[in-house]
Amino acid sequence: TTFPDSFNNNLRLVGVAPGLWFDDTNANGYIFGTDQGRLWFGRESAGALTAYTMVMDAAGQVGIGTTTPTYKLEVGGTSRVSGDSYHGAGLYFGVTGDYTTMSGAAS
Repeated sequence: TTFPDSFNNNLRLVGVAPGLWFDDTNANGYIFGTDQGRLWFGRESAGALTAYTMVMDAAGQVGIGTTTPTYKLEVGGTSRVSGDSYHGAGLYFGVTGDYTTMSGAAS
């Protein structure tokens, strides 16, 4: 069901698992939806969900390549970070000149 929201006339989608579908002419595309307290992005083909690509759960934890993140950001698979990466507990990966530094303890 769709209807204008009484607050700022926003569009609301209401249902068991409402979502927005973005298809090409061959019915292949992406879905932006919600279910079970999660917000997610997925791939679809011929009108059916084929894979979740990113999920954010009710606790604000984000999963890329996983549907059940257990950390603020959990990546299932290979990831790449361009630039420096910092960890609040003192773990640092970065490039300074021609060397890479690491300090702190990893868990």
